[in-house]
Amino acid sequence: MAALAQDTRRTLRGAALLRAAIDHIIAHPDSWDQTIIWHSQDGTQHCLFGWCQIIAGLEPNDDDCFEEVRELLGLCVPDAAWLCAPHRTLHQILWFADELTAGRVGVGTHGYVGDGFDVRQEVDNGT
Repeated sequence: MAALAQDTRRTLRGAALLRAAIDHIIAHPDSWDQTIIWHSQDGTQHCLFGWCQIIAGLEPNDDDCFEEVRELLGLCVPDAAWLCAPHRTLHQILWFADELTAGRVGVGTHGYVGDGFDVRQEVDNGT
């Protein structure tokens, strides 16, 4: 992991960082546990935001993880909270990455589209 962190140290942001974390999770599914708050005690498993923190080259730190990753991803607080929820599935995370890439979520959007409905609700309901 040290080589990955060195190569990406603070260079990945936004959708690119999110995609890198997703790619790592897909390649190493045993290292991901979304129900863990940030990082496991033994450092072998991490939630999505924990992996974003590590891949961005930051020191794993439970105290600062949410805010550091939220800023790196360029998300408003409600979208970041939705994305890092412990019940979030990989399918929902992939959907969010597509939305972030398309600019439909991020700072100031709060996950709402122009006609006023919460696009995250559809994914939460499996539609």
